Amino acid sequence: MANFSVVTVKRWVRYKRQEWKVAHLPIDGAHPWLDVGCGSFPLPDADFVGDLTPQSFDLPEMQDKLRGRFVRLDLHYLPFGDRTFGFVHCSNVLEHMEEPGRAIAELKRVSRHGFVETPRAFFDNVLIHSKGHRWIVSWKGSEIMIDQPKQRWIGVFQILPLPFSPWIRNKHRLLWKILVNILDFMGLAFQHYKW
Repeated sequence: MANFSVVTVKRWVRYKRQEWKVAHLPIDGAHPWLDVGCGSFPLPDADFVGDLTPQSFDLPEMQDKLRGRFVRLDLHYLPFGDRTFGFVHCSNVLEHMEEPGRAIAELKRVSRHGFVETPRAFFDNVLIHSKGHRWIVSWKGSEIMIDQPKQRWIGVFQILPLPFSPWIRNKHRLLWKILVNILDFMGLAFQHYKW
């Protein structure tokens, strides 16, 4: 019988999500790859991973795997030349940035192809409702749209954060992850920008 740990399951889910999202992009042979702000589970095919600090990679096994591939960086000022990378991946980062427009311009400058993911407005305002999110970042075609998170209205009804969201997120992480992944596969949780 196979021995499955939570880390193994998380890694498999992350890999499958990213495989599904980037499958149609013309990135075969487009190395090197850069994964920016990837946290504990970088893309398996990433040649380099970048973040403000290596403490973002909280699992000791990931720190070992990332040795020699980690680059300390500020997404507003990437320390790479134009078109250094064949592919760049940036998931759930821009909503935290001071200047998301500058960050996306930097990502596009250093890579031929890319994939950026941010929470959808409804998902962010109602389910996540994170105080750490400075912006709702979306796209209209290739134009970036930046808005402040706020309470939304449908007609005369105000959309409030669902009261059970923090409880599920904090007390029942597995249930939360299942919910987020279901919404993600349905296209309701995150929006994508690809080039």
